[in-house]
Amino acid sequence: MHAIRKALSSERLDAYGAGRANDQKIANYLWNLALCESLYPALNALEIAFRNAVFNAGAQVFNGISTRDVPCWLDANPSLLDPDHEYSVAAAKLRLRERGRELEPGRLVAELTFGFWTSLLEVRYERNKVLWPHLFGAQLLHPSSPRSMRSRKQLSPLLNRVRHLRNRVFHHEPIWHWSDLVQQHAVAVDLIGWFSPALRATIEPGDRFRTVHSAGSGPYLQRVRSLMLAA
Repeated sequence: MHAIRKALSSERLDAYGAGRANDQKIANYLWNLALCESLYPALNALEIAFRNAVFNAGAQVFNGISTRDVPCWLDANPSLLDPDHEYSVAAAKLRLRERGRELEPGRLVAELTFGFWTSLLEVRYERNKVLWPHLFGAQLLHPSSPRSMRSRKQLSPLLNRVRHLRNRVFHHEPIWHWSDLVQQHAVAVDLIGWFSPALRATIEPGDRFRTVHSAGSGPYLQRVRSLMLAA
């Protein structure tokens, strides 16, 4: 038990139940790992579906515009984006060049972060009428999506909520104690369906989140205690 605590650090392990016994903290840590793993399908599918939907809608709205290095609206000349986002695109192009990759639209889309894509939903792009509501007219969302969700104001908080969860998961932070984790997972799955019902139907059979979450830390506590007895 001391060796595990040393490997993880006391400070990190205490995030999994300060004041609790060490075996329960380790069990919570293992459960957290399983929860993060089980969220990967939904988080990955949503990120890809969202960025492709925004990009494809933009390609339709801004078809034929002048561009710099990449033949797509993200690299328009003059830029359609505010300076901070224009900088993000320039930085992404630089990273691609440094890796010897061709400056193609698909590579640029994948190189830009989830944070970049969600920030395109900020109100500034509605005030200046550059992106919103035009992208909805280019079928950003699937026709089967709720009409109430077909606005920047409705989508932005949902996607940023998932982005926060995604960042916690991808940076190995505790989420096991979140009281609304089931709801957050459900929102992510719903969002996937609003962008692509076919993608939602494809990933759902392999989505283990609800099973892992409902099982709790009990199975991991049993494992930890068995290892302690065997030591």
